[in-house]
Amino acid sequence: MKADLAPAESAPSKIEAGGPMEGAARESDLTPVSIRAPRPLAGAFAFPKEVKPMFEGQPQNELDALMKSNPEFRQLYHRHRELDKQVLDAELGVLPVDDATLARMKKEKLQAKDRLTRMFAQRHH
Repeated sequence: MKADLAPAESAPSKIEAGGPMEGAARESDLTPVSIRAPRPLAGAFAFPKEVKPMFEGQPQNELDALMKSNPEFRQLYHRHRELDKQVLDAELGVLPVDDATLARMKKEKLQAKDRLTRMFAQRHH
């Protein structure tokens, strides 16, 4: 994949020289810029896989009660949802992030999910 190019700050301007490509940047005037490309999707009309809710199949009233009674659970639940949206946006190319940031976001999201699942399982114990 060829890197995106941006004007080099230290390169002399070809525009000032009045060359044949006046007003247009030449490839020799451009320097590579590292920007993460969107993740490829399979198929001509690919859509993100359907994401199932974290507590699907669990009584909604139990989830609501835990959200109301436990501020840590509520805060972690909202953080997980925020990270989920950001990861999806990054994978679709809507949110430009580097690979290290995306990996960190996925790790934090998984840790939040694990903690939420444990908290939900321990609600009666």
